[in-house]
Amino acid sequence: MAQVVFFIKRGVLFSIALQEERRQGHKSAFFKTIGLFFRSFKPVSSSLSEPIGIFIFVNFLTILVSQYPELSLKAFFCKTLEVSFMTYIFIEAFNQKERIRKFLLAWLLSAFVIAVDGIFQFTQAFDFIHGYVVSPGRVGASFKHPNDFGSYIVIIVMLVMCLLLFWLATKRDHVNDLLGPRKFKFKHLPLFALIGLSALWIFALICLGLTYSRGAWAGFFISVAFVTFLRKEKLLFHCLIVLLFIAVFFPNLQRLRNASFTADNVTNERELIDLRRPENTDFNSRKLLDLIDFKIRNFGAAGRKGYWQEAVNIIKDYPVLGTGLNTYSQVAPKYKLVWGGYAHNCYLQMMAETGILGLMSFLWVLFVLFYKGIVNLRIIKDPFGYAVVLGSLAGLAGFLFQTMFDTNLYSVQLSALLWTTMGLIVSVPRAYIEGYRENYNLAFFSKLFMGFGTLVQNMRHLERPTALRLRLGFTVKKFIFYNLMVLLILIALFIVNEVFFRIFRGPPNPLLTTTQKSTQYLFDPGLVLHNLSSVSGEYDYTANINQFGYRGKDFSLEKKPDTLRIFVVGDSFTFGVGSQDHQTIPYLLGQKFKERNVKAEVINAGIGHSSPIQHYVNLRNIHLKYKPDAVFLLFDLTDLWDDWHSERHAVYDKKGEIIRFDLTYIDGKRSLWLTLVKYSAFCKYLHDKVVRTFEKMHYLGFKKYLTIAMQGKKAKAEIINSKEIESDDVLIEYDGLLMMRGREKKDLIEKHWGRTTKYLTKIKELLDEQHIPLILVVYPHGIHVGKDQWGAGRLPWGFEANKIYTDTYPFELIENYAKEKGIPCIETLDDFLARNEVKLFFDWDGHLTPAGNEVMAQGIISDEVFQNVFAQWLPTSEVHTSNKRSDR
Repeated sequence: MAQVVFFIKRGVLFSIALQEERRQGHKSAFFKTIGLFFRSFKPVSSSLSEPIGIFIFVNFLTILVSQYPELSLKAFFCKTLEVSFMTYIFIEAFNQKERIRKFLLAWLLSAFVIAVDGIFQFTQAFDFIHGYVVSPGRVGASFKHPNDFGSYIVIIVMLVMCLLLFWLATKRDHVNDLLGPRKFKFKHLPLFALIGLSALWIFALICLGLTYSRGAWAGFFISVAFVTFLRKEKLLFHCLIVLLFIAVFFPNLQRLRNASFTADNVTNERELIDLRRPENTDFNSRKLLDLIDFKIRNFGAAGRKGYWQEAVNIIKDYPVLGTGLNTYSQVAPKYKLVWGGYAHNCYLQMMAETGILGLMSFLWVLFVLFYKGIVNLRIIKDPFGYAVVLGSLAGLAGFLFQTMFDTNLYSVQLSALLWTTMGLIVSVPRAYIEGYRENYNLAFFSKLFMGFGTLVQNMRHLERPTALRLRLGFTVKKFIFYNLMVLLILIALFIVNEVFFRIFRGPPNPLLTTTQKSTQYLFDPGLVLHNLSSVSGEYDYTANINQFGYRGKDFSLEKKPDTLRIFVVGDSFTFGVGSQDHQTIPYLLGQKFKERNVKAEVINAGIGHSSPIQHYVNLRNIHLKYKPDAVFLLFDLTDLWDDWHSERHAVYDKKGEIIRFDLTYIDGKRSLWLTLVKYSAFCKYLHDKVVRTFEKMHYLGFKKYLTIAMQGKKAKAEIINSKEIESDDVLIEYDGLLMMRGREKKDLIEKHWGRTTKYLTKIKELLDEQHIPLILVVYPHGIHVGKDQWGAGRLPWGFEANKIYTDTYPFELIENYAKEKGIPCIETLDDFLARNEVKLFFDWDGHLTPAGNEVMAQGIISDEVFQNVFAQWLPTSEVHTSNKRSDR
């Protein structure tokens, strides 16, 4: 309603202004009309105008990255704009003493009614406004929860207390300040007004105690400390108030709630939420538990640490712009929150929903509010205006402190109270300070950034040797100083963000633990890896790395007599992601050799995200020194993309040979940005979440990107399957599973297939020099095997659910190359199809399950190609007993 009123009013003003322009005969140029529109709809200038504007803008940005865009869009218009425009409207409307007086009078009268309602509820067990019933002994008045009532009453207690103190201290007739000029004579009116305010303060303080809300009590103590800090002469009185409050109410806290003031548990509290008094029932004659179907929930501070930890876990995953406005209740259950809805710490929940940018923008609003409020206290001469600002600031300080333990900012009533009180704090000085000017001091920051702008505008003058006087009165020395300050501030911000991201997102640029980091080993020797799936419960395995950096048991450098040494080279499928050491393909192959009475050492030379280009370099630099008798190369259908990616990051020597692979290099040259991305957690996040997001918007168009996001689809999948994007570079960049698309992307596959065959040929030539046979093995992915194989994980890559992809073009391409080069090739698709009733691929991750590894190992060793290659080592009875095809 607030923004509706605002826009209706400003719309009328815009219409009048536009008509006036036309009446005067001015042409309504487009840009002039736009300028007139913005001037008409611009909120009244105040110290909070810019901070609230930034807060609204950051909240809008969260919609673009929201996990639930529809919920965020609705919350933006129905919550964020509603409450923020409430402040704008208040500042604009209540700009005179008379209006502020009427508002305060109405507010305090309503507060008096609510306080009386709280006392009534305490005695009768229900409130007379809504009939709400709460736990016996705890007061909530017309609010749905005692904690909410406590938040409200803290502000009332502090506002009224400050009014009373200054009324008594100045011995001035403040009736005119509060009630306005008297139009009738009643000499006892000041006394009755004083008694009314005193009664309101006493009732409100009693109600605050009867809420037994520990967060509200703590907020009250903070509020009193705030006033004491600014008015030290009231120290004794404030101490007496606090001690009296503690003496009266603290002893009952343990009895009524079975909790101490600081404990994080409440073991027996029963919360009755949104209940109404039954019709025609005598509340004093029957027990409440027999009359009400109530909800029982451990609440208060119960389990706050648990709720906060869940919020922190969400923040770790979405630190910059969060999960999106109004999405916490949807996202939290995925992080095993005890009951969905709130984090019971509004700052953590705000950070989870809007990220660190959202929280910082809100804290900036509060900082400006309190800074300007305290500054204005020094120049307000009117005691009444002083008391209103001081009481409101103090009450708000307590309110905001309680916000760390409750859900204040997510209550419709309390959020409206917060933003209205903020408007009151800004409005009072404007009305009570004569000649008041809104002097929101941005001078320092303005000079910093204006100095930078001046540099650009005056570059052509800098060659003059004379002491240049820049615009805005800047001397060269000042100009240099301010720009140095800009640089220092940017560096400081970078350091702060880097520390934050390292804490909440772990080490910078975290490579998968199954990828290669050394040119001497696949893994650090002696390493023990313990890996969990990103999806809870999918897999949990431990990988032991031997003394030479391979997964599996130790082996000697020298081969044992009469023992085959076989290297199985491949990527993470070969390594065995999701499987224990004894469940990997190389280990199972070794067992099957053993079953056939063949002495063989099968070495697991699998490493994540590797492909023929890396296999070639690793064979040349690492594997061949162990003198293998045969090499199996397990070709994955992602190798086509991995070869493209790795070649871009390859580093070459003067002879053109690849030395290593470095993610800070691109096409043979070091990239400053990629270096920052690799070593900086903050830059890594910016690259993945901001730069890449804008790239996707560029390729898809902003409108389509937003539509896709609101539908819950992945932009990557849309780019991959787009018929409108013609750039081969874009398509290969985003489609790591290009080869699995089959004939649909035949032209693009063949364009990059030559690179992969080049490195496969290099491997063959390298092994031929050592007289080591190479056996090429190709295997399918879940989409080729069954509808329910790799079910959920295929969707983000643009593959359809519940569908078997029968295009065998990728397998034919590999087999034809192997046949052309005379490389023995084993294709295991038929083996997987024969066992597709078993879960062979993890549902989300997509790697082979232990059962899938078993199918793979069995398919290799029972193939006639395998039989032919190892005929001299296998028993005669084992040779030529397979019924699998050998014409590959």
